[in-house]
Amino acid sequence: QITDTWYWVIASCVHLQSCIFGILGLSIILKPKKKIIDYFLIILVMAVATGLSENFAIWLILLLTFLIIFIRVKARKQPGKLISLTLLKALFIGLITACISFNINISGSGLKTRMNIIKEETPVTGAALKETVSLPQSFDFSQLPKIIICNKNLAFLLLAASWFFFGRIMKRENLIQMRSSETAIMMKYMKAALPLTIFSIAVVLIPLFYVFKGAGPLRAWTPASLVIAAFFCMFFLITGLQNISGIIENGFRLLLLAGFAIVIAYFIRQANFATSYSKSFDDRCIYFEDLKASGNTKTIDVKGLPDSGMLPNGDITEDEHMHLNEDFRDILKLHFKVKSSDNYFKRYTGHTIVVY
Repeated sequence: QITDTWYWVIASCVHLQSCIFGILGLSIILKPKKKIIDYFLIILVMAVATGLSENFAIWLILLLTFLIIFIRVKARKQPGKLISLTLLKALFIGLITACISFNINISGSGLKTRMNIIKEETPVTGAALKETVSLPQSFDFSQLPKIIICNKNLAFLLLAASWFFFGRIMKRENLIQMRSSETAIMMKYMKAALPLTIFSIAVVLIPLFYVFKGAGPLRAWTPASLVIAAFFCMFFLITGLQNISGIIENGFRLLLLAGFAIVIAYFIRQANFATSYSKSFDDRCIYFEDLKASGNTKTIDVKGLPDSGMLPNGDITEDEHMHLNEDFRDILKLHFKVKSSDNYFKRYTGHTIVVY
């Protein structure tokens, strides 16, 4: 079975859940005071986080390893300063759990099945559809800017400006007391964090290029989006703590408004896609139900569904034996075969799609 693995579902939420559980696990690990239950939570949360997304698991394992090494090296350079044994214990528990969970995931038969499908079908793989950028022969890194620099992906940069105002509020309300020298040190740390951020993004993306011989489905870029968003949110927060002019502050206000305007406009556009797709899908179901009621037994070839926008497209293919078609038949309990020679996948990619 393709689902015979530690945890795997065909959905973008897999990668998003991995990030959520990973952040939760790190927050528990970094708690100053821990109870016994916290260590059980670390095991549970880290097992789930590293079992959901393979590339995020690699990043999380490297991060935990780096933190352990950093704390040990810092302790050797400052022998008089006590290190937190509780923190080290939590880091080791999290790292061991992550390694075990990751090993279960990559050694599962379900992952091997997926890999075999990818090898057979590359460059047109998976539910990739419109999301996948295929590089069939080599790692054509020239396509990366095309993926990264687009309105949807840059929206986070505009929304991150809200963190600038968090910093301004903290400074005005004296919620945080920082001298100019301390904020300068924080900016220095941010400059040092830039190459680490780039390295983290590479750690997330390199496995995709290795497996897919290309950028892979963009849903698998979710961990990279998390790293980028975290960097820019911290950058804007620290910038907000600085002594800056009113002109710059007004510029950030405009940036924030522009971000919300872009997101609102994007979702209005997506609402049109969703409305058209939903109506077409409902009409198809009604049509098939009418045919079932009339006792039809012939194979029916229907017009493909329109673009579904952000929604997963539930179209069927031109192959009546394809599991997408068979699943659709089972759901409606149809007694005849169904197919769509003009299906969405073929119109968009020019190929029959294989969902892995």
